[in-house]
Amino acid sequence: MVNGQRGSSDTGQVDQVWNAKNYVVAIFDVLGQSEVLQKHARLPDIAAGANSEFEETLKQTLGRVLKVRKTFSNFYDSFESRSGLTKTLDSSSLSKSGQSPSSVVKIQQFSDTVVIYRSLAPSDGNIPMRAVFSMMTAAASTMMTCLAHRIPIRGALELGWGVEIADGDIYGGVLERAHFLERQVAKYPRVLVGSELINYLHAWCSTLGNSPIEELNRRLAVECMPHISTDTDGKSVVDFLGDLFRNAYPDIKDRREVANAIAEFANDELAKHADRPEIAAKYLGLSNYLQSRSSN
Repeated sequence: MVNGQRGSSDTGQVDQVWNAKNYVVAIFDVLGQSEVLQKHARLPDIAAGANSEFEETLKQTLGRVLKVRKTFSNFYDSFESRSGLTKTLDSSSLSKSGQSPSSVVKIQQFSDTVVIYRSLAPSDGNIPMRAVFSMMTAAASTMMTCLAHRIPIRGALELGWGVEIADGDIYGGVLERAHFLERQVAKYPRVLVGSELINYLHAWCSTLGNSPIEELNRRLAVECMPHISTDTDGKSVVDFLGDLFRNAYPDIKDRREVANAIAEFANDELAKHADRPEIAAKYLGLSNYLQSRSSN
């Protein structure tokens, strides 16, 4: 954690101190929102019978964004509470380290973009790799669930410095990189994994684990690695139909049902946007990924 201070001589304002910390950030964009939102510039005239159409617009826009937020939060809380590795640490080990089994994940939002972040600073009572593990597995589960419910999302995971300028309001290099990955690089429904996060995982995987906390972080880093794969364009992505998917659905019939629902959605979108190649390309990329995981 780094304290940054701005003196009154620079701006005429009172001194202000910012606490810069490392954060892990997940960012999601709900695709296809702009056209739907533009259907109504103002609230419709309910007396004219336009209310039902407006309610459908809300379902397709706000309803989907809230679905993404709730889905991620539910999965995140679930992975936090179920982590068997953390339970191997006794309370005295955690107390001596000043760290706690869990910490708060926060959500920031602008329009159809959802940002979820969590501090990795030990001063916040964190076990850093537990935060990363929960964020990554929740991102994979959110991607799988939303696509199966025909909600197209695109996202990124990254790690780096940030400053929480207000509760639930993060700013910094980590947000800029995550946003760049999601907006400029991802291109179609998938979750990219940033290079800083990958480097962080490799560093923990190779640590010696000289204390119970270090060993836990190392083991969680090792657990994360199978959830990252290389996509057809060479980009590192969260493998949402990989090991985590197989563990969540041990029965192959259940796995095929979910995978088929996602494939049907991708095919429907390809057909729907056949005359708009820039949109169809997004679902072709998703379809290619699904085909690469068809044996799961």
